[in-house]
Amino acid sequence: MDTQKKQTPEKTSVKFDKIAEPAHDKGVKAFANQMPQKYRLNYLRAMSGRSRTAAIKAKCLDCCNWQRKEVEQCAAKTCPLWTYRPYQKVFRHSIGDDTTEKATA
Repeated sequence: MDTQKKQTPEKTSVKFDKIAEPAHDKGVKAFANQMPQKYRLNYLRAMSGRSRTAAIKAKCLDCCNWQRKEVEQCAAKTCPLWTYRPYQKVFRHSIGDDTTEKATA
């Protein structure tokens, strides 16, 4: 029976995250300072990688010049985020009824 040890690849001592972090943080902070105050916290949360929902919201707002109403009325149906965009008005139609009510989602 062979008692050979499994060879594991050597881990590099230099981490890419540590190299890229300062320049990345500087750009994120500079960009955050240019946007409306009420969206900064959401943007910084998105950039921290803790929330995909915050990332989608931040990207949609950025694309629509930080105008919530523009995100709601977005016509870019070929955008991969269009289905997931925030501030959508979701409506339900009752069967056999012409009335439309706002969903409570």
